[in-house]
Amino acid sequence: MNKSVVALLAHKINCLENVQDIESFLELFLTPKEVATILTRIEIVRRLDAGEPQRKIAADLKVGIQTVSRGVQPLRANYDEFKQILKCL
Repeated sequence: MNKSVVALLAHKINCLENVQDIESFLELFLTPKEVATILTRIEIVRRLDAGEPQRKIAADLKVGIQTVSRGVQPLRANYDEFKQILKCL
């Protein structure tokens, strides 16, 4: 993923002044399915971090095992930094 594009998006979101503005932004730019996908990915990572088996997560969330396996990558990349982010999510 292009880090400069991610940085630009993060900067744009950071300029929003309150939760209502962030909600409006997300509703305008993301489809309901995209929002659901993001929330599912957050749940996958939280459950992986808690030690749940990948197959159980896949079955519970009705997603493929590959979707769950992708959630392992951020945990392995920089665990300490990602752990801090997880606290907010």
